[in-house]
Amino acid sequence: MCELYFESNDIKKALVYNKKALVISRYQQDSSSIVECMLNEAKCNIALGYIDGAIVAVGSVNNYAIKHDIQYLQLKATEALANSYYQQGNYKLGYNYYKQYATINEDINRKAYSSSLSSLQGDYSLQKSETNVRQLQQANQIQELTNKKNTYFIVALLLVALIVMSVSLLLFRQNKQKQKVNAQLQVQNGIIAQKNREIESSIKYAKGIQQALLTSKEYIDKHFSPDYFIYYEAKDIVSGDFYWAVQQHNKFYIAIADCTGHGVPGAFMSLLNISLLNENVIEQGMAAPAEILNEQRREIIEALNPNGNENVKDGMDCVLCAFDLANMLLTFAASNNPLWLIRNNELIEYKADKMPVGKYHDVTKDFSTQTISLQKNDCIYMFTDGYADQFGGPKGKKFMYKQLKNFLLTIAHLPMKEQQQQLSTTFTNWKGALEQVDDVCVMGIRV
Repeated sequence: MCELYFESNDIKKALVYNKKALVISRYQQDSSSIVECMLNEAKCNIALGYIDGAIVAVGSVNNYAIKHDIQYLQLKATEALANSYYQQGNYKLGYNYYKQYATINEDINRKAYSSSLSSLQGDYSLQKSETNVRQLQQANQIQELTNKKNTYFIVALLLVALIVMSVSLLLFRQNKQKQKVNAQLQVQNGIIAQKNREIESSIKYAKGIQQALLTSKEYIDKHFSPDYFIYYEAKDIVSGDFYWAVQQHNKFYIAIADCTGHGVPGAFMSLLNISLLNENVIEQGMAAPAEILNEQRREIIEALNPNGNENVKDGMDCVLCAFDLANMLLTFAASNNPLWLIRNNELIEYKADKMPVGKYHDVTKDFSTQTISLQKNDCIYMFTDGYADQFGGPKGKKFMYKQLKNFLLTIAHLPMKEQQQQLSTTFTNWKGALEQVDDVCVMGIRV
């Protein structure tokens, strides 16, 4: 339906159906369809004139496709990038991506031809083998006619052999049964091992998709001048924590979020929330952080809880900031997780609204907007609860927010890269041999 409406130039309806397809694909854990939806969304954005956002999204997909040598994905991504740059007026880059598209397309066609040729050769070998089998069958029939003359003699010998075999079978029956059970166990173990490999492979592929959707360091460095760090440590292969950033409305938006759960369920929630943030900020043009979180909450509830099931509580905790560095202002809205500011060796805590971006009891109120007048050398910290909730230390207790505050105060004077290294080393030492209990995401920014 998305493609039909796109062909009929009804882009808004195409986006509506693509969004539905994306939700279904994530629910079914169909990585291939998720990528198709991402590319369809980019095509629609190109048609609507949102070229910059489309280039960022498709560029991430293309980088992932190149890294993992996924040609069909490279083909679609380079075609979309060529169209984007042509519409943007950057004909040189558009032409370069079109050449890449043509090269990849030619390589795919060449491989398809080689595959067809190999298939024909295989068919010929199969026919030849079948002819040999028929010849052997004819030879066996002749041999059977020859042996029929000796049937009675052979039967007599078989009777003697059966007596001997019966005695032997009685002696070795137990051993045979044991071997049979061992063989069955080996088969079952092989099946289990194969399933585990398939599951792990699928999760690693999903990690690649999630990494492609996280805002790249190159993009942040290009559009955001302050020194910063992002400490990101998933509990499992994929994560329910994510970070997101975009330059829009002459401001730089940054979100640090913790979705419900971790691992595969949390990762699916993170993909949904990243998609909704892109839609609300880039496509819908929302500017106020509180307004964005209000709309995000409404869409999450609508997408995951259309029938009003009270047991569905999925959502996310989030700090969403809008930096206006030209006027030295920071506007933000926070869900459950606070924002900390260190200024002149003093830590100031800006508390969050105590409700998630999602279903929460029966009372729903708007998120509040807070504004901070920034000063040079201010250090701003946003985080999820994974760092403070980690068990460890000499007594196996949680790290706790109080200890995290004191630790940040001791390292706030260091360059941001060194602060990240200190956070990583301290977390590893604190955890020790214990299991990591949750995903971790901490971001620090020096104005």
